[in-house]
Amino acid sequence: MSSSAIIHFTAVMGIQQRSLAFHSAHNSTSELAGLIWIGRLLFLEYALPVHSYVTLVYEWPCRDHYPSQPDRLDAIRKKYLIRGCYTPFGEIIELKAFAKSIVKREGIPGNLSWDPDGQSFTIGHDTKFKLSEFCATHCKAIRLVQERVDEMMLGLEVNIDTDEIQDDLTCRKAGWSFMQDTKNKLADIWERLADTLVLHTHAHTSLLRPVGHCPEGSMS
Repeated sequence: MSSSAIIHFTAVMGIQQRSLAFHSAHNSTSELAGLIWIGRLLFLEYALPVHSYVTLVYEWPCRDHYPSQPDRLDAIRKKYLIRGCYTPFGEIIELKAFAKSIVKREGIPGNLSWDPDGQSFTIGHDTKFKLSEFCATHCKAIRLVQERVDEMMLGLEVNIDTDEIQDDLTCRKAGWSFMQDTKNKLADIWERLADTLVLHTHAHTSLLRPVGHCPEGSMS
């Protein structure tokens, strides 16, 4: 058992590449589960292959060779794939169960850990963020939103205190809006925005034309 290459590979998997320290039990269970899953697929191919393996020293017959495929698979499972069997696969299953018992006793660790300097934190294994970069990302997002709002408003700056806006939710009048309430002083907002649109269009694209105007040659 100790000379098995899979056992040695499993031991190497438990060591962190950068720090050369052991992985915690919580971080080891997922890797062991993946190794077990791949091993089960390989044993399934060994037990019931679609085609015969004739190039090996000992030929593996195809699945049609066995009178009962479920019995063949069950025999391989009991010999190699259950917990407690004296095989490398059984050792991996036992190691995963031991890691799960540690996780159950200690609990799942947090996904975020602060560095001693208090100016950066680490998410997961090695994803590190600095507070300065984190704040810069939010500032960039806010600045981008402000630019988009200025573009949509055509540069019109409106000083509106949203905390003072009053809305009457009991009003059932068709077409009524809180912008029509004189207390909110928003009745002329649309007119100001329309005037800005006219000025902006004439100054940059000249898309607005007088009613009935036709470009020269369009009626010919």
